[in-house]
Amino acid sequence: MMPLSESENLPDPLSERSWLSCPLHQQAVTLFNEKAYWNAHEAWEELWIAAGRRGPSADFLKALIKLAAAGVKEQAGNPIGVRRHARRAIELLAPISSPRRYGLLVAHLRSLARFAEEHGRLPDAKHLVLGD
Repeated sequence: MMPLSESENLPDPLSERSWLSCPLHQQAVTLFNEKAYWNAHEAWEELWIAAGRRGPSADFLKALIKLAAAGVKEQAGNPIGVRRHARRAIELLAPISSPRRYGLLVAHLRSLARFAEEHGRLPDAKHLVLGD
């Protein structure tokens, strides 16, 4: 998946109503679970750009990007990089008060990030489950 330039068509921004019909978000979750972290990162980055790169929606997507980046660092054998990206994901997830965002349990994402920060790797399991 190639990054989009500013002039290319962007996907529609995610919302609590649209996430279920967003193939890019669903694809990113699948890629993350398959440990194709770089490709998941790229997919969520497209949605982050579409969200305007700022604000609550963009910050949540950036947290997902950071978790995927932690996976990339794990695959590269860089536990320090894993911890750095996990810490940033924790910071970005901290202000979210709703239990779910775009079909993902926020508490579970926080748990993944804390595990990665503590252990320098992601847990050995499929991590993300979409639901409402």
